[in-house]
Amino acid sequence: MVVSVVANAQKSKAATVTTAATTQTREIIFVHTNTTTFVIGETLYCKIYARNRADYTPSEVSRIAYIALVDNSHKSVFKQKVALEHGVGQGDFFIPTTLKTGNYKLLAYTRWTQNQSDFAYAVDLSIVNPFQPLDKNGIVSIAARDTIAVTNDWFTISPNKKSYEPREKVVLNIKTLQQTAKGNFSLSVRKIDNLPVKNQPGAVTFLSVESKKDKGSFLLNHVPELRGELLSGSITSKKGNQDLNHKAVALSITGKSFAVKIAETDRQGKFSFVLDPKPNLGQMTIQVMDDARQDFSIQVDEAPQPDWSTLQFEPEFPLDPGLQPAIESRAVASQVENAYYAQKKDSITENAQSEPFFGSIQKEYVLDDYTRFPSMKETITEVLQELYFIKKDGKYTVNLRNYATNNEGFGYPLLLVDGLVIQDANELFDYNPENIYKVSIVNQPYVYGPKTFSGVINIGTKNQDYQTAAKGDFIKKIDSQRPLNRKFYFRPDYALKADTRIPDYRYQLLWEPSLTLEPSNTELAFYTSDLTGKFEIVLEGFTDKGLPVSIKEFIEVK
Repeated sequence: MVVSVVANAQKSKAATVTTAATTQTREIIFVHTNTTTFVIGETLYCKIYARNRADYTPSEVSRIAYIALVDNSHKSVFKQKVALEHGVGQGDFFIPTTLKTGNYKLLAYTRWTQNQSDFAYAVDLSIVNPFQPLDKNGIVSIAARDTIAVTNDWFTISPNKKSYEPREKVVLNIKTLQQTAKGNFSLSVRKIDNLPVKNQPGAVTFLSVESKKDKGSFLLNHVPELRGELLSGSITSKKGNQDLNHKAVALSITGKSFAVKIAETDRQGKFSFVLDPKPNLGQMTIQVMDDARQDFSIQVDEAPQPDWSTLQFEPEFPLDPGLQPAIESRAVASQVENAYYAQKKDSITENAQSEPFFGSIQKEYVLDDYTRFPSMKETITEVLQELYFIKKDGKYTVNLRNYATNNEGFGYPLLLVDGLVIQDANELFDYNPENIYKVSIVNQPYVYGPKTFSGVINIGTKNQDYQTAAKGDFIKKIDSQRPLNRKFYFRPDYALKADTRIPDYRYQLLWEPSLTLEPSNTELAFYTSDLTGKFEIVLEGFTDKGLPVSIKEFIEVK
């Protein structure tokens, strides 16, 4: 008799870096932000570039970058994970009213860069909160903004005009000067005022400084997130004498689009997962899969982060009272824009509905297509013909009927509800089947990670809100921040005769973090706002050959 077994080659151990070539593939980070001085209520936008240190081409070593805003008391204000694709990623952060006026640093790093002595890229920022009294220190003294256009040998930026009216269309013509000049870039168009700004080195300056630096030491303390986001932890024996080796640990990201991963511990009880990009939303639960699971405790590791206690902040002095009109103007503009946020929302890329890990081989029962029964016992007996249950000593088990193999030697099926691994079937028999939308069944032996099952049963609830009754130190819910979804930032289109009664107080006319330029001319269009004054156009990035590009131009709105 031939037994058909479905195998899923899931790898759950973090890749161990062993080759000399990989350890020498050092990584550096460059960040372009939309400005360096913010008033609360505004949004910080940033583009992250991960580059190979040897030739400054896009780095493929890390799939995840981290950004953190640190205040001058060395405390983290926020942290975000950014998915990197071919060495680039984007992030943003709304500046809340809880932040005090002062100097901050925006840090960007990866796990891999933490093996280096220069572990992170830092951007000096200033934040002004007009609604809170200043501490003893204020904003650092900064030289006046440079308002001279910057050009280079790779591209030129030419606005169709130099002067515009409010709500007029601007067309930027980006001309390629060399056939090898394609690459990935970010572009900001922002109003200039007289608030002091910190100097933000462009890509050209960054690499000029980088090329002269001592590369420093490299200690292999952290493996790179080469295939995706890493999540690790360990289990311990509550009795102190259980073997920790070869124990299965399950991770569930629940929801309509769910993910399940199963890892195996090593001799020290350590485990790790490589998370897929999708889904990146949903409740995460991690648990020991074992008959004696109550005898184990599970701990999840914190993601390693640099020691920023040694960061040096510039000396500060109180804000000049003469800056009050500029601060008030910025504060009013941000409040007006935030008041109309519902009409000016950014577009977030939707979570793709990923297929279950068992693909399309399942048989589905949509329960509304059948007579509804008031209990799980009756639903299994009358509707789910591949299933049957056994009750012994007050404990239920759910099994699969497969007369071809009789499922001998393959153990119990992998039982899921909304993607959450269920080890005690008793809780299902107390659940109201009226809340169940469908049941998916894989009625053949299934190998997943280190475990073999007689099949797979996934119960999908109507609201994807199932909460397990399982309790103990062996199971833990995780509030782990996932990488940000890519955004397409709001741009009004006044050619569509948008509601002119909605005010437009945008200081940031355009933020385009995913600008790819080819050896041909590119046109980029946007509209001015109701604000008048001088606006700065800044393009930063790198060609595919690792050459830096920094361009600055200006337009005026009268």
